[in-house]
Amino acid sequence: MTSWLNKNIKLSYLEQWRFFKGTYLKDSDGKYERDSKDKKKKAFPQIGSLISHVLTADYAHAGKVQLPSIKDMGELVAEINAGGLKGLRALGYLDGIPKPTKEQVTGALRDIYKYLSANLTKRQKRLMDFGMLLIEHALCKFSRCRTYKWV
Repeated sequence: MTSWLNKNIKLSYLEQWRFFKGTYLKDSDGKYERDSKDKKKKAFPQIGSLISHVLTADYAHAGKVQLPSIKDMGELVAEINAGGLKGLRALGYLDGIPKPTKEQVTGALRDIYKYLSANLTKRQKRLMDFGMLLIEHALCKFSRCRTYKWV
């Protein structure tokens, strides 16, 4: 999976994200390595879903991974269940839905993307590197600002 770094290959955003969050070590016979509790050993044990997203975003900005689509981000935000989802709720989306599906989250993100895309100028979009990474990041920051009653 890491041989792509030296080649002109761009993995999908979700493929790279899943690699970081859930790759397990295998021995020379192809069997999963086990820890003292007989659990499979993760290749990156300190990295969960959120940090996997942040790391994958860095790879995407560096041009080594495809940028996420709205659908990709919908799946990711639904699974991580953190700031992006809180930001959507703060804007009035997904009210009364304790565990929204990736389709529901994708629909909300699509609405926000369409609104911003229609209301920002081409220059503004270029300057802010407009896309799903920016939108998800802004939703997280918006929810944080609401926590501190800054907005």
